[in-house]
Amino acid sequence: MKKAAGILLAMLVFFGWASQTSAQTVIPGAIAHDEDLGAVRYRSFGNTGGEEIYLGIPDLGIAGNRTARDFGTKKWGAENEIFFRYDPAEDELHTIVRTDPTTTFTLTYPGFSSQLLLKGKTFGPDRLNVMQISVVCRDPDSQTSSVRFNDVTLDGHLLGSFAASGWSDWTVVGYDFSQGFVLTGRLVLSGPFSSSQELSKVEIKVGVLLCQDLDGDGYGGPASESCPGPGPDCDDRDPAVNPGASEICDNGLDDDCDGLLDAADPDCAPSPGWSVGGTEAEASTVGPASAGSAGKYNILFALLFAPGACILLLRRLAAKQAK
Repeated sequence: MKKAAGILLAMLVFFGWASQTSAQTVIPGAIAHDEDLGAVRYRSFGNTGGEEIYLGIPDLGIAGNRTARDFGTKKWGAENEIFFRYDPAEDELHTIVRTDPTTTFTLTYPGFSSQLLLKGKTFGPDRLNVMQISVVCRDPDSQTSSVRFNDVTLDGHLLGSFAASGWSDWTVVGYDFSQGFVLTGRLVLSGPFSSSQELSKVEIKVGVLLCQDLDGDGYGGPASESCPGPGPDCDDRDPAVNPGASEICDNGLDDDCDGLLDAADPDCAPSPGWSVGGTEAEASTVGPASAGSAGKYNILFALLFAPGACILLLRRLAAKQAK
């Protein structure tokens, strides 16, 4: 039995690692999203007789939305191996908890997509694109007790380690969870914990975020019809960078997300009649304009299209007037 469980763990990790390349971003805090579809909750760390694992469709507080596993006479260990998997081929959620080298608990929530319909969810598992990790330690003795979710990986890619400070959330975006995934980690517990089932816990939810607009500028990264702006936002952590922005010609950023930086962007091209060299700017006018009007014309265009050369131009004009 123990050998079979070990083989199953290895298969989960192998197939999860092979499924996708790394593209995820972990953001501290909870990001409002459109709907939660699947979840697992690890709880009852005080081993007071309640069920230690919930698995199913949020809200997991509703008995009809979940399957559950009671450890019986067994207890949470100081370090516990955690596996949480969505398998689209089998249409199921699955979790494995190993509390010590000889004790393993498994739990499955079958018929995931059909259950989403029965529970009145708007979206199906083909839209899964966001994950929220919550690590909670709110027991009365939380000054001395701790809950940590360490060495967390998503399909073999390290997400990090997460420690509770009261109720702490992290959000994972930029990943297609609909193709299936395996999340692994070490649940490290240091008591004492009270008899409460829910004051301390770890919960992982996967759901749907239609408009991934992390910087709030109205443009999604990636592009989405649900966002006000068409996108895509090439830097969704900087609200000043998006397809609707104007290119700033000397900041080293692709401000308008057209793939071109600074002088390489046509928006920064010099005006006709200008050629900008490495040490000075040359200007010319067409027609019988006077020297005075030509100087004003040149200064205007220098300010608009070559601010870095404007000082050189003013110096040249001042030198001519001095002569």
